[in-house]
Amino acid sequence: MNRIILPIMALAALTGCSKNGAHTANTDDRVPVRLGAGVEVQAKAPVNTDMSFEAAVAAWETSAPTVDYGAATAWRQTVTITADPTAAQTVVLEPARYYRPDPAVRTYIHAWYPAGTWNGDGTVSIDAQGGETDPMIAPQVSGSSKDNGEKNLAFSHPTTQIKFMVAAGEGLAAGTRIEGITIKDAVLPTGFDLNAGSVTYAASAADLPVPGLVAAEIGTAAPAGHPVMIRPIDRSFFFVDVAVSGYVFRDVRVDVAAPDTRFEAGKAYTITLTVRQREISLKATTAEWDYKGGGGAVLE
Repeated sequence: MNRIILPIMALAALTGCSKNGAHTANTDDRVPVRLGAGVEVQAKAPVNTDMSFEAAVAAWETSAPTVDYGAATAWRQTVTITADPTAAQTVVLEPARYYRPDPAVRTYIHAWYPAGTWNGDGTVSIDAQGGETDPMIAPQVSGSSKDNGEKNLAFSHPTTQIKFMVAAGEGLAAGTRIEGITIKDAVLPTGFDLNAGSVTYAASAADLPVPGLVAAEIGTAAPAGHPVMIRPIDRSFFFVDVAVSGYVFRDVRVDVAAPDTRFEAGKAYTITLTVRQREISLKATTAEWDYKGGGGAVLE
């Protein structure tokens, strides 16, 4: 999949120590937190080159061997990242952040998108917006006043993206319209669990109408609705209902193509529905995030 490397720098003034060892506000030796971000896949609906998104960044300070993300944060804020696959950018932590002077105290950092609602217990709630929210989370990084090199936030994309195209096939009557597409038994993201370092999902599956689909005459291949981000499907197929000019084709099976054996995280599958007079044929190909996947199905 394509990689976008986005360095994030925390720029700040330095401070120093007084003669008695207490750290004061003069500018000698306070160590700033410096972060770099590698965005493995894009963010919301989805973000492309030159588009920006706001990620949340939070820190915990402890001298214990492990960190409890349910404890109070040392600081929490948002940073703006602009996707650019060719040129590194600098993003400033505002306000600037520093490591504790005691090198035994480590600062543990998590970052995620979207910022959502902080629940105070190491979890975050987000609005899936009918499948249009595309969550990202970066694994924990940590540092200290002694271990103060740049820390990279390696955002990953845990969901599967599904988007649809519709095209007229042989013999399709003029004026035939696409009116709706529903993904059966989809599971939407609901937030993040920082202790687990993962996205959380709804407790149960539900039918998901493709958002943003406007009823229109079927002609040359054209997008149908907006892309949706759902929990990866741990099997080689899923089902859709397709409404065409007042008739609903129910439980149409969409199969992934080899070499994939399931609908994977970090991949965007384009499902092309070719509507003929008495049938719909479906073809799934991977696009945008990862071009290796594909699949297909035929309804008669």
